[in-house]
Amino acid sequence: MMTNLLNNATWPQSRFLDRDRPARIRAVCLLLEPLLRAHAARVHVPGVAYGVIAGGELIFTHSFG
Repeated sequence: MMTNLLNNATWPQSRFLDRDRPARIRAVCLLLEPLLRAHAARVHVPGVAYGVIAGGELIFTHSFG
């Protein structure tokens, strides 16, 4: 019964009030490329394209290969 109550509940969408959040996320995204390049080389993937979504908005994209 408790599970059914939780499944039917509506929860507000998370909101972040920090205006610098997108810029801070973009800065961290620069660290993704070396990790993804290493993984792609290990599993023999010729190219990668990726993006990061925050707050319902695409804030970073990159590709290589």
